[in-house]
Amino acid sequence: MEMAIRQPKNSNCIPNLATYLRDIIHIDSAFPQSDTQRANLRHEKLESIYTFIEKCQQSNYGKSSL
Repeated sequence: MEMAIRQPKNSNCIPNLATYLRDIIHIDSAFPQSDTQRANLRHEKLESIYTFIEKCQQSNYGKSSL
């Protein structure tokens, strides 16, 4: 499973999107946009989740092309 998380394009595992949505909500609550001092940290955390979700969307999840 850990390899699947690191390399979503090579995996048959579909990550539970709710887990990542919960993380996004937590980050949004912990680092509000009004907190300009921690804006960069907020951006980095959200960007890493968005990037992972985007990689998962590009995966064929083990389906062979016909």
